[in-house]
Amino acid sequence: MKATITGIGVVGGFGCGVSALEKAAAEGTAGPPKMISIRTSEGRSDVSSFLADTTPLTDFVPRKALRRIDHFTRLALLGSYLALEDAGLDENRRGRMGIVFATGYGSTCNSYNFLNPTIDDDNPCASPTRFVNSVHSAAAAHIATLLGENGPTLSINQYDMSATLAFQTACHWLEEGRVDSVLVGGADEFSRAMGFYTQHVLPGLETGAPLEAPSMRIPIGEGSAFFVLEKDSTGPSAYARVKYAGVQALSDNPIAGPPDTLMIINSDGGPAILLEQSAEYVSYAHLCGSLPVGSAFDIAMAAIMLKAGRCFPPGPTTDGNQPHTPTISCAPQEMAPQKIGCLKLGLAGDIGLVVLTCGGRHED
Repeated sequence: MKATITGIGVVGGFGCGVSALEKAAAEGTAGPPKMISIRTSEGRSDVSSFLADTTPLTDFVPRKALRRIDHFTRLALLGSYLALEDAGLDENRRGRMGIVFATGYGSTCNSYNFLNPTIDDDNPCASPTRFVNSVHSAAAAHIATLLGENGPTLSINQYDMSATLAFQTACHWLEEGRVDSVLVGGADEFSRAMGFYTQHVLPGLETGAPLEAPSMRIPIGEGSAFFVLEKDSTGPSAYARVKYAGVQALSDNPIAGPPDTLMIINSDGGPAILLEQSAEYVSYAHLCGSLPVGSAFDIAMAAIMLKAGRCFPPGPTTDGNQPHTPTISCAPQEMAPQKIGCLKLGLAGDIGLVVLTCGGRHED
């Protein structure tokens, strides 16, 4: 694959922008999670979560234009604008740009609120704004409209494989010459329904235990991570180049990963990843929380580390519900990885892998 990451835009519980993510990574924490109270048939239940603030979006879009745009779309818009600004393309976009948007939950919150209008304010009338934004492709449409882009626009929804498939698609578009650059990324919004299911119902299904207090899992997260991909870019804004992006079926053999590659595993309390004992791996899921497109944040971390030539302290990894220590523990400036793979094991038994290498011209 011949694609280079030239811009990154991230927003999540850690804050807004690449500098906020780097700060959280250096400190090893995104701060204390917020407890969200959820009404259930058996009373109220608390769910820990990392929520994102989209207030900085007003620096890019007039408030009037945001009146009918929901929180989910605002997350995606903010990540998009930050990525373009980081790449220096916020006002000087040249050529045809494609847009590939990934999401796992999609417009779950809007659909849920539209179908159940009494949840928020006991108003029996359905909101037309919620109806318009209740389809998964609405966010990508808003991005293309506000950016004034007429190139190909695609929304991908394959739950935890969405971000990997979005990267694979973006790279293919560049290789085929369909576009000159691609704005690719993913976003997911905190959903009370999914939060309750993930922290209360799913642990009981896995262990057969009664549905009581939530297990020790990484908090539910929300946010967006977007990237500007260009072909064979060697400018000062280049972070890293994409060596591989794809999805494959899980086999019974341990996952080795590419040779001489530091692996970032998206260990957010989901299915355990079986790695070879010799594999070097870290996890940064504790910085953005558990969300289907969490692997997009791993890609952002990989690109940042490759450009900076350092590795950030890893967080805890998990095997189902049981935390364990990563095979390596490295402090900032302690190592300079040349190749990083971002690995995600999906609920359906498939594996998503994106491999990045240091920036520069591509080898044949």
